[in-house]
Amino acid sequence: MTEREEIAAQSSVVIPPITISKKKLLIGLAGGFFVYALVICIVYIFSRKIKDSDDFSTTFGVGQLGKIYRECQSVKRSTGLDKAIYSLKRRGRKKVSIDEASSIVAVNTSLTASKGGLKA
Repeated sequence: MTEREEIAAQSSVVIPPITISKKKLLIGLAGGFFVYALVICIVYIFSRKIKDSDDFSTTFGVGQLGKIYRECQSVKRSTGLDKAIYSLKRRGRKKVSIDEASSIVAVNTSLTASKGGLKA
């Protein structure tokens, strides 16, 4: 070996191999998913978008006379988080026919009118 090769061998920097701890990787992934879910929930909570008639009633203070639910109406339009929340809202609701729904709306309208002092 020449003097130059000897100096180069002594001054060469040995880079240790990169090791990734599985524990730290899993903690990072879990933390990332938690932060992502938190951001999505905060955006959803502070959204000013009117998603259904309950939001409309709350926002504008207008009472509703009745609701007729169509199963396919809101399912087609909603996606992702909205769809999951709406499915929880509709859980346990009885499916009614159009005739039953119209009679329910008529009774509700007459009760609301009588409550307001109007004669039906």
